Amino acid sequence: MGLWTSLSGIRAHQQMLNVVGENLANANTSGFKASDVVFSDMMNMTIRPAVGPSGNLGGTNPIQVGTGVSVGAVTRDFSQGALHDTGNGMDLAMNGNGFLVLNDGSRNVYSRSLTASLDAAGNLVDSVTGYRLVGLDGNGVQVPYNVQMPAQMSAVVKLTGNLGTATAVPVRETLATQTAFTAAGAAATATTDLNALSATTTGYATGDVITISGSKADGTALTPMTFTYGATNDGTTMGDLLTKINTTLAGQATAALDATGKIVLTAANAGPTALSLSLANTSGTGVTDWAGHSFEVQTAGVAAGETPVTVTVFDSRGQTHSLTLAFQRVDDSQWQINATLGDSQGTLSQSVISGIRFNADGSLASVGGAAPQLTINYGGTAVTQTITLGLGTIGQCDGLALFAGAPTVTGSQDGYAAGVLNGFSFKADGSIQGQFTNGQRSTIGQLQVATFDNAQGLESVGGNQWVATENSGDPITGAALSGRAGAVASASQEASNVDTAEELSKLIVAQYGFQVSSRAMSVTSRVMEQLTQTV
Repeated sequence: MGLWTSLSGIRAHQQMLNVVGENLANANTSGFKASDVVFSDMMNMTIRPAVGPSGNLGGTNPIQVGTGVSVGAVTRDFSQGALHDTGNGMDLAMNGNGFLVLNDGSRNVYSRSLTASLDAAGNLVDSVTGYRLVGLDGNGVQVPYNVQMPAQMSAVVKLTGNLGTATAVPVRETLATQTAFTAAGAAATATTDLNALSATTTGYATGDVITISGSKADGTALTPMTFTYGATNDGTTMGDLLTKINTTLAGQATAALDATGKIVLTAANAGPTALSLSLANTSGTGVTDWAGHSFEVQTAGVAAGETPVTVTVFDSRGQTHSLTLAFQRVDDSQWQINATLGDSQGTLSQSVISGIRFNADGSLASVGGAAPQLTINYGGTAVTQTITLGLGTIGQCDGLALFAGAPTVTGSQDGYAAGVLNGFSFKADGSIQGQFTNGQRSTIGQLQVATFDNAQGLESVGGNQWVATENSGDPITGAALSGRAGAVASASQEASNVDTAEELSKLIVAQYGFQVSSRAMSVTSRVMEQLTQTV
């Protein structure tokens, strides 16, 4: 019996050595899962059964002799191995629960880590075995390098950034008399008679004439006009004179008396001007010191500042067009957009977006008029294009804003030209992102991932691949990052989860176990030999 018991120990520890040796041999094998031996004792031989207490006698325990040890199980450790970045986008590994699914032509097999490649037919395969990777639809995954992506017409131009308070606010130029008109020591008003002015040294008589002349905003001469003094003529007061001046300046400026008694001319339009005005006594006896009240620039005119933004847009055929959006400042808080097309292939039927206002905190307040849209007609070469301008959310600063500083506005659009597939990559959910020559990306497929209720029940078929068994349960297939499935890591390989230090310790244990079992067999053999000689 001792020989058989020792032999079972030798056999069991030999299996342990085999398992430890396999683990150490695959310490650097990508996706390898370490195994572990579980021993169990064999059925004991009962020499005397247990006896319970009876009367004055106590009970006795059973007497049993073991018959050896056996390998109860060899288990796989499916814990996550470390992920190593390889820099090769075709290296795929599972990060978390689950397996990549492949098909060998007759059945599905499952892998934790592999290097993919394309065969001559464009099929995505495992580069070692040639097995096809299985897609989410259960079929093989094919990369269609001949696929084309049609052009997309620009429909939205999104504008973001700061219009900037540094952009000039339009200012209308003003001119004012150098000195104020007074009467009886007080500022002149519209009802003050010209003869009551301190500047009038000789009173006007009915019929006396004052000539009004000067230049327009563009520098050309005004058509001179005359003011004839008298109640039955043009009038007698400063207000009557201002009415005549305004008639002379019609369309160029307006004249009014300010609180100090100065005549102030305000240009009709913003920006620098060549506007001028002069008054002179041309006939009659009345004399006013008009030279001492000549006009000078009080506030220089400033043209509205513009911030141009140019965006390349695409028509329905993928042809590019240069669209310039000039943001023009109307006042402190209001802007408008003047749009122009940089080529002769299309015309803008709507080119001005006005009433763009901002709140005191710089956020977008409102956009006046209709929806901020531009319409481009290409004259038959492409369909009419309507572009919506995305200016941001009312009350927010997620689009255009008005803050201190220089303008930083940029524009982006959603159109693109036609393109062909020229590359692909993998995402964490197993989707395959096609990269097209037009710079766009589109999903062209998705890998299938499988999980098992009992991964320990899988059967290894070599090559870091497993197949399902009756005890693993049926595979639960789907997309990565769904259900219990982990993520697909591209440009990564899963390292072996073998703990070398632990395996070396097990190697020593197995060695000693083998040695002591061998020693026990040797001793048993000598005892039997001695017994034979004695007999």
